[in-house]
Amino acid sequence: MRVPTTFHFVPRIPDDFHWWCEIEGCYYNIDFLNLTNENLATLDGETAAKLRLQDWSLGDPWVRLAFKTMVEDHRVKHLGSWGLRCTEGSYGVYTMGCTRFCNHFSNNARSLGPYAR
Repeated sequence: MRVPTTFHFVPRIPDDFHWWCEIEGCYYNIDFLNLTNENLATLDGETAAKLRLQDWSLGDPWVRLAFKTMVEDHRVKHLGSWGLRCTEGSYGVYTMGCTRFCNHFSNNARSLGPYAR
């Protein structure tokens, strides 16, 4: 099992405001124009409320950070289901490690690079 390459990069908000999970068979999505409670669950109340008002621009740094946080939260759930976990290392860089006593993941210690918070 290899962690998808896309997991190593900060996600970009699509031009149509609609992000779909890149994992085959997963139908999770984030529709910025119709956000669900599940999408907003990891955000603080103020950020979630501002997003729901739809009074923002894709260029707003806080909007990009909120999107990154929502996607990262979903991706971390996939990692957990594969027996991987993320831990914060030096300089805020996250690394992945196997949560089982095994070596079946071919990249179980690769840096998540852009997933520094």
